[in-house]
Amino acid sequence: GYKAQMRVMIDERGYVIKKVMLRSSGNEVFDGKVHEAIDSSSPFPPPPDRLRGFLSTNGAVFNFPE
Repeated sequence: GYKAQMRVMIDERGYVIKKVMLRSSGNEVFDGKVHEAIDSSSPFPPPPDRLRGFLSTNGAVFNFPE
C-alpha cells in the first residue's frame, strides 16, 4: 500500500523540466519507480496554449498509485 505524490513541471513541448516529490512513500525503491515512470512518460503531449504557462511554473500533481 505505498503512496506517493509528485509535482511535475512541463514545458510548451511537453517535456518534463522539473520534478518535486510532494509526498514520499517512505520506500526508496517505490519512490525511484515514481521518478522512472515520470521520466519515461516524457515528452507528454504538448499542453494547450491556455495551460502552458501554468504547467511550466506550477506543474501538475500526479498521485501514485492513481
